[in-house]
Amino acid sequence: YNYGEKFSVGATSLFFVGSFILSFFVVAQRRGARTTGARAPKAARPPLFRYLGSRIFERAAIPGGVLLLLFAITQGVQQSYLPVMCDGRGLKSGVSYYFIVSAIFALVSRPTLGRWADRRGYTGPTVFACVGLVAGMLVVSQAYNLPMLLLGAVLQGLTYSSGFSVFLSMSTRNAPIVRRGIASATAMIGFDFGNGFGAVALGALVSLGGYSLEFYGAALAAAIALLMYFCYVRRRIA
Repeated sequence: YNYGEKFSVGATSLFFVGSFILSFFVVAQRRGARTTGARAPKAARPPLFRYLGSRIFERAAIPGGVLLLLFAITQGVQQSYLPVMCDGRGLKSGVSYYFIVSAIFALVSRPTLGRWADRRGYTGPTVFACVGLVAGMLVVSQAYNLPMLLLGAVLQGLTYSSGFSVFLSMSTRNAPIVRRGIASATAMIGFDFGNGFGAVALGALVSLGGYSLEFYGAALAAAIALLMYFCYVRRRIA
């Protein structure tokens, strides 16, 4: 708000250019050389749709990708409607503080939750991330002053980024080594779809009950993610 939209777009573009340049310094491990000798007979190619699906999606990544989709719904709602909601509540200047505080606590929580998942498994971090995000969305829905809004930012920062990392790890856990790139892409397809779908689908709730109802829907998406983890995903990543 202090520097204008052109500054924000320009700064974002610089970050993109920087990441593009750094990508050339990433060293990827090459596959081992093929063994010499007679070629093994080619296996029969599966039907077209199954073949194309296997080239684009990794089945082992779908459970984690579904959780990412549900989590991303909350992100889509925040990015699209939080500034408008805060403007209507006299908290326009608080939006920038919200995302700054959220980013700071995300930096703190990501490595901590990652070590927790490595040592204790996924259940504890998943419960923490989902319950905390539900609480964060409910707090934001009732934020009519800056302290309440920043409390929602703390909860969102601690839990959303942690859940993202844990669910992405789930997506690649059971994938073959040579298909972990496809597994990551499969999970991110779920994330992108949830991000866009959340903004569009839950946006329809504004006319029914205002912005608070929309954030209730975001909280429900995080709660469904927790339910789906215990009912479906946990058995498939053991």
